[in-house]
Amino acid sequence: MQSTQDIIIKVQEIEPSSRHRTIFETFENLNEGGSLIIHNNHDPKPVYYQMMEIYGEVFSWEYLQQGPESWEIKVTKTSGTPVLMTEEGDLVLNVPELHPSVKHQTIFETFDQLKPGEGMIIHNDHDPMPLYYQLKNMHGDTFSWTYLKNGPDWWDIRIAKENETDGMPEDAVYKNVHNDYVINVPRLAPKDKHPTIFGIFEKLKEGESLIIHNDHDPKPLYYQLLNDHGEIFNWEYLEKGPQWWDIKVSIKEIDNSETIGEITRKDWRKAEVFKKYGIDFCCGGNKTVKQACDENGIDFNLVQKDLQQTTASGSGGYTNYDEWNLDFLADYITNTHHNYIRKNMPEIKTYAAKVNSVHGGRHPELEEIHQIVEQVDKELAEHMEEEENLLFPWVKRILKSKNENAVYDKGGEMTFEQILNKSMEEHQIVGDALDKARKLANNYTLPEDACASYTLLYKMLDEFENDLHTHIHLENNILFPKAAEMEKELI
Repeated sequence: MQSTQDIIIKVQEIEPSSRHRTIFETFENLNEGGSLIIHNNHDPKPVYYQMMEIYGEVFSWEYLQQGPESWEIKVTKTSGTPVLMTEEGDLVLNVPELHPSVKHQTIFETFDQLKPGEGMIIHNDHDPMPLYYQLKNMHGDTFSWTYLKNGPDWWDIRIAKENETDGMPEDAVYKNVHNDYVINVPRLAPKDKHPTIFGIFEKLKEGESLIIHNDHDPKPLYYQLLNDHGEIFNWEYLEKGPQWWDIKVSIKEIDNSETIGEITRKDWRKAEVFKKYGIDFCCGGNKTVKQACDENGIDFNLVQKDLQQTTASGSGGYTNYDEWNLDFLADYITNTHHNYIRKNMPEIKTYAAKVNSVHGGRHPELEEIHQIVEQVDKELAEHMEEEENLLFPWVKRILKSKNENAVYDKGGEMTFEQILNKSMEEHQIVGDALDKARKLANNYTLPEDACASYTLLYKMLDEFENDLHTHIHLENNILFPKAAEMEKELI
């Protein structure tokens, strides 16, 4: 509930580069128990995760209005936080309190939000000199690095952003008649060449271009951009020596016709991006990213940027299910995901009943969550039995007929397409049920009186839903469409 004393931040009225900083500074200035209201045109859940990383569990996040056109979130400071702003207005990042996976990302994002002349303080338990070289490689000489404290237990470093164009010749960077940036590389100081190119490249939007004008072929730069950003750009030679090289670098147009399921099928790592924004990539995999963003009030450009960064993060270290043989994939689903359900569902049912019995009087949503768990258990038990006894053997029969060029047995009363449709409808029912449970549980946020059993129930339900998303993705987006296409070739 909103009070007359709450500070209201209308995000869309703030300059984009200052939005997060405004929210964080306002939160810093709150007294314990004080609140602010974030008013936005889409769900600002990424801000929640960033605040969790920076401040920890010292605030509550309450939705007052949740779409479809506007979102209002009440953020209340529930306990005192360390002073994270200096008297000079520098943001202090207490690095040891950040999760290892987001330390550098948080520092880089905070630096990017600084305006020329502004600074930040890194507080760390060791000398972060490798970070200096990373910033140097990314931004060149556009910042200062000053040790305020230099060990032996703690290191405090002030990083201040300087004006990136100080001392740069006027004809080094300009726009041509086509509104393309032209970078006259020989006119730049050696230390400014790569940072200038990278800085302008990273500001380009879909369909925009820059021209690199150089006195030799800058092909090594192509490989560096490819490594850092993935295949999101075109590299076109306009002039190719012997005296001058002109290269047009353009951000590729996004294929908005590709569905979420097709994107995830090609690169499973992108599922993490969809999870981050609450986009359904399994049952809702037949929608485009633009459709899903429009329906849920999510910033399409933010999602696209994260998807592109995932592409640029390298190709190793992840499983490409799309390359697996269908019989192997069917067995994998049975042995991994069906067995996971059979192993964990009885325990989830037990705790759902127990927690509802103890806490249901104070938290009436637990009764409905308990009913949902019972419903999901029944649905999945029947569903898995039909898949293992009918659908998966049918897939293997199709594969065997194709591989051996043998006669294909079409089966009995139902067609293969009808069986697939029935299975996907059941996926939707279960997916919707678990989504409802998550909403009832406020994204599995624990109340203050939660006991160990309450905590364990929410943890198990969260993990169960994540496993089910992978499970359904493997069937809806890979196994089923591939088997259906293969069957068409046999008929």
